Amino acid sequence: MRIFRVLTVALLITALLGASAALGEETYYGSVTCEQTLTIPAPFSGILEEMPLRKGDLIHANDLICSIEAVTVHSPVEGVVSAVWGAGGDSVEDVKTRCGGVVYIVPANRLTVKANIRDAVKDPDNYVSPGQTVWLQKGRNQTAIVAEGIISSVSGEGESSGDFSVEFDSPGFAMDETVSVYRREDRAAYSLLGYGTVEQTAPVVINGEGSILKVYVKPGSKVSRGSPLFETVSGTLKDMKANTNRILADTDGIVASVEAATGAHIEQNSPLITMYPLDSMRVCISVPETDLANFPEGRKVKLIFSSNDEREGTVQTIDYLAEASETATSAMGYANYTVHIDFEQKDEVREGMLVTVEIPSTVNVSNSEDNKTD
Repeated sequence: MRIFRVLTVALLITALLGASAALGEETYYGSVTCEQTLTIPAPFSGILEEMPLRKGDLIHANDLICSIEAVTVHSPVEGVVSAVWGAGGDSVEDVKTRCGGVVYIVPANRLTVKANIRDAVKDPDNYVSPGQTVWLQKGRNQTAIVAEGIISSVSGEGESSGDFSVEFDSPGFAMDETVSVYRREDRAAYSLLGYGTVEQTAPVVINGEGSILKVYVKPGSKVSRGSPLFETVSGTLKDMKANTNRILADTDGIVASVEAATGAHIEQNSPLITMYPLDSMRVCISVPETDLANFPEGRKVKLIFSSNDEREGTVQTIDYLAEASETATSAMGYANYTVHIDFEQKDEVREGMLVTVEIPSTVNVSNSEDNKTD
């Protein structure tokens, strides 16, 4: 008899608590889930220069994902770009085969003397070799107009009729003028190496290795010694997808996994990272089928995050497939379904964070409607 009374009291308390809950708010528990993944592929092949990310990092649009090793080719001379034969995506080797080089530069204030040693004074010290410093005199007679030059090339070296070229700064000299070339600065007669004619210096041909990522100059561009001309990467750029070696994020998200490490060789389209876009984050709760009527699409609910942050959520969808829980179904006599709730994104919300969801009870909703009618 006493046992019967205890059970009766327990059932009464449970009923009262249930009634109290119905008069207040109904509470459910769930967590933040990222419902999509996004894989960021390598836009071209090469060596991974920097991978600063790790699993779990929060990144924003335009943040650096990684950089792929690139080489910038600089101008060796001051001058004017006369031709550019390469473009982004081209193989340097292919451009070199077709056109001889990627960029051609005409050196500024530089001229060349094409000379021959057949008129050189017969002296054992009178010889020519590449890199040798010589002195140029305007005309064939002694004048005050003199320039210092460097022998840039020699053909038939050691022969009495060998040709050679001298490059020098141009002030005071004009095209097609005759020039005397001496091996001594005092232009002693016995140091005469021969005579030549002033010509425009041939363009400097610039090449590199790998594939062209980006070109910085165009025909007519004035460049200084050290100016960047173009950038290359070691891999191929088939179906060019980028013009920079820095790969940036397109959207805000959380790094789910890092697929490549610094120093690794990566192929075009191979995965760099996998991320959860923040706009794919939802609060998911498990709801018994008996309560599904409380979650019509578009309904506003109150979300209380484990960080004590509160905000409004909106019911987005309900899964049409029941959760696979035979134990719950057999024990309780009903199935559970997953409800997806959308909410405003904030950086402090993390995947897996626990969330309490509160909604007005059905009783309250009905009473509210009755009050409106009255």
